[in-house]
Amino acid sequence: MMRRESYYNLVFGVILLLLTGVSLIMYWNVNSYMEEVKWIRHSNKVIAQVEIVLSIVKDSETGHRGYQLTRDTVFLRPYKSSVESIYTEVSKLDSLFLDEAVQKQRGDSLRLLIDKQYRIIKTILGNEKESEWFIDRYEKNLLIVGRENMDRIRNICERITQYENDVLQSRLTQEYDLKKIAPFTLLLSGFVVLSVAGFLFVKVIDELKRRRETERELKVKIEELDQKEKRYRSLFERSIDPIFLADDKFKMIDVNSSLQRLFGYSYEQACNLDLSTLFIDKANFTSFEKMLDRNKHVRNFEVVLIDVNNKKHVCLINCVCIEDPTSQVYYQGIIQDITLRKKVERELIQAEKLSTTGRIARTIAHEVRNPLTNLNLAMDQLKEEFTANESTKVYTDILDRNLSRIEELISELLRSSRPEELQLSKTSLFTILTESIDLVKDRINLNQMQLINNIASDLPNVLVDKELVKIALVNIMVNAIEAMEPGVGVLKISTNQDGDQIVMTIADNGKGIPDEEVKKLFDPFYSAKQGGMGLGLTSSQNILNSHQIEIELQSKLGEGTSFYITFHAID
Repeated sequence: MMRRESYYNLVFGVILLLLTGVSLIMYWNVNSYMEEVKWIRHSNKVIAQVEIVLSIVKDSETGHRGYQLTRDTVFLRPYKSSVESIYTEVSKLDSLFLDEAVQKQRGDSLRLLIDKQYRIIKTILGNEKESEWFIDRYEKNLLIVGRENMDRIRNICERITQYENDVLQSRLTQEYDLKKIAPFTLLLSGFVVLSVAGFLFVKVIDELKRRRETERELKVKIEELDQKEKRYRSLFERSIDPIFLADDKFKMIDVNSSLQRLFGYSYEQACNLDLSTLFIDKANFTSFEKMLDRNKHVRNFEVVLIDVNNKKHVCLINCVCIEDPTSQVYYQGIIQDITLRKKVERELIQAEKLSTTGRIARTIAHEVRNPLTNLNLAMDQLKEEFTANESTKVYTDILDRNLSRIEELISELLRSSRPEELQLSKTSLFTILTESIDLVKDRINLNQMQLINNIASDLPNVLVDKELVKIALVNIMVNAIEAMEPGVGVLKISTNQDGDQIVMTIADNGKGIPDEEVKKLFDPFYSAKQGGMGLGLTSSQNILNSHQIEIELQSKLGEGTSFYITFHAID
């Protein structure tokens, strides 16, 4: 292919040189011919102008002499009319001489002689007014001088004309020579053009044959590519995982239907979307972009993405950098939604924690209750044997209260670590939420806090153990109240229904929870409160999980914490 291109370049270069040479020869020939024609026309103009000037002067002279013989003023008309036009015609003649010094000198002499001739005629006519009926000697002398001057005018005009005729003859000879060359230049150019046309015709036929063959091969390849493109397009569209193609600025170019379904965008909306818009934390996108720029690919990048409704999805992103032949950069990626898997993992971890806590609790309960029972029996015996007095009663009361507290803590520990026995019933969710709020209103009022209740009144029914769910909700609300400062706290409770899912939001404006502690919040025995056992939220989560009710939370330091509890409606 490179040899063929070099050969064609050489051939076309030679053709270009030949055509340029022939064109230059033809241009020189035509230009020279036109130049000679121009000067031939110029010489003819000079000769014609000389004839005009001489004719005017001769007419003036003839008319003047006719007047001398007949005294008829009609003969003076040529003279009178020429007085106005002769110098104009002489000026035209002078302008035709250009840079020819000899002709210019002759033209100047001609002008002087013509001027002299007209002065002679004017003098004679003026003298005749004084001697009207005869010609005196002075007039005769002037007539003789005028005739001699007229001969000089004719002589100069002849010399000017002769000079131009000589030049004209030379130019006609050159014109004839150029005419003889013209057919040869035309023949040469025609031969070159025909040769080039023939060569190009042969090459065009050859190229057309090769092009038809190439087109046939290309058609076969295009059909193969179409089949591959259809297969890959089908794979792209039918993929369960979302797939995207983005430009070098991470603006979506193409997306499959799975991505549209996962994030809730239409195809047109998704194709005008920036990938960074899906990232809930822009710092994560910056890390993703740097990793992709450094390695040209990213594998299993775990990140939280948000859809069009601001719903969170835990995803894994695999992305590669693609560079096409034009050096245009594209990014192709696959997004795997692992939200459900993460949720199951969290539930398994939580179940494992609860199981471990249950074993520990049962062991502690068994080991503590035996000596506790003995202490209770010993306490009862001591009460019977000791004489009742104020000092003894104080100490026995202290022991009773602490023994009861130990018993209560052991019972609470056992309750938080074992699945609750549910008494399920069809209940109005509005009733459950309203009664739960009523149980914490006194605590809110005592702390001089504000309650914002945005619970919808048309909430559907749910299948739950009403009392247990109320316990869980009250625990969460109490934690929210305790996280806020008295006098400035605001507890917001709202609901939002989407199909058969009802999301209850419990939000406070407390100090918030650090990110590293959020994951520990539902762990047994973890508490940020002074003297807390860390079993309240664990117990609440245990109750909600046993009802298949989902609970999530978000917290920002200095802004507060929000719990999101998702109920499922029944028909």
